[in-house]
Amino acid sequence: MPTFSEIYPIYVLLLSFLLAGWLLSRHCPLADDDHGRDTQLDGLRALLAFGVMVYHFFGIRMIVVGETPFKNLSDITRLLGSFTVCTFFSITAYLFSQRLLRSESHQGRLIVSD
Repeated sequence: MPTFSEIYPIYVLLLSFLLAGWLLSRHCPLADDDHGRDTQLDGLRALLAFGVMVYHFFGIRMIVVGETPFKNLSDITRLLGSFTVCTFFSITAYLFSQRLLRSESHQGRLIVSD
């Protein structure tokens, strides 16, 4: 079980991440048309990117302290490093393939190999 000293930086980083996103959305609003974006998956990708940031935060902190980086991390922090990267890129590949399939140049075409 991770200790409180390992967990509270994650909460601080998450709050700062969400606050920065909120401030950016208030001062730099996006255009009204979303061009078929899947906002739920984009939000999930943002949280996964946050997990990668937390993983690297702890690794860099270990380098600054003089320890071997990423060696003595807790299980939850290791999970943030391995699981979130794979899931992030899987979702990104799905979104890119959906965008490619929805594009006008591929509408109505069926690729058949001989």
